[in-house]
Amino acid sequence: MVAKHEKLLAGPIAVEKVTGERPHYSTYFRWTHYGIRLPNGKRIRLEFVKAGSKRLTSVSAVRRFFNATTAAVGESQILLENVDEDLAKEGFDLK
Repeated sequence: MVAKHEKLLAGPIAVEKVTGERPHYSTYFRWTHYGIRLPNGKRIRLEFVKAGSKRLTSVSAVRRFFNATTAAVGESQILLENVDEDLAKEGFDLK
């Protein structure tokens, strides 16, 4: 679940902040609705909140999603783990 302190963004924009590329909205919809099937058969979905007809997520949720899918296939590279620094950049006071 997206935490209360996380800044909500339109999904493709949140993904763009992590990857540098904005995915098509249908890709984002699939990640939130169907998820990605992992090698063990389980599915992982991108966390989101619904605001009217929009599906909003956070940069941290996108990183958690990518980290979980990366770890599931046995890759060792994990995306930016320093979430506190990112939250500070987004204007959240962590003190």
